[in-house]
Amino acid sequence: MLKRILVICLILNYNIAQAAVINQNSGASSDTSEDFEVLTFKLAKKYKLIKGLKDFEKEDDAIFIMPHIFYDQFYGSDATLDFQYGAGFNLGYQNKRWNYYASLGILRAAFQYNENGTITDEERNSSFYGVGTAWQLTNNLAFLLESKFYEIEFTDKSGNEFSSDNIAISVGLALDF
Repeated sequence: MLKRILVICLILNYNIAQAAVINQNSGASSDTSEDFEVLTFKLAKKYKLIKGLKDFEKEDDAIFIMPHIFYDQFYGSDATLDFQYGAGFNLGYQNKRWNYYASLGILRAAFQYNENGTITDEERNSSFYGVGTAWQLTNNLAFLLESKFYEIEFTDKSGNEFSSDNIAISVGLALDF
């Protein structure tokens, strides 16, 4: 049976971003680490590909694919990431109340970049991968723990290379309609 799943990660969404700015001319670099508060909205639909792996008489377990789209809004007084959105899919295994999955997808991140005291708004595309688990609390409510790994790279007008390795860890709730 196909179900629509609206995932709203409202409890806690934690993002760690590490950025390294490398000046091609001088070879100098700086590493920074920033923590952000993030509000995430995700819309997904689960398709069970194979049901009843352990016992064909029961459908307690299944292999599934779950395409999804998402939007992350970043908050904080010094948050350099503004927002990101994207699409991907989860491929996983469901066993009774537990889901375990791996994620792949693409995203577009909007951020602020400070170049010699001038702050510019930039946007870049990136691919991401991740892992996650969900525990079904009731028929319509699940608890989620997910991670997303991606990198953003670009060269500014002065020739400086910017590279940001991002790790997003999300804890939240999923509503199943």
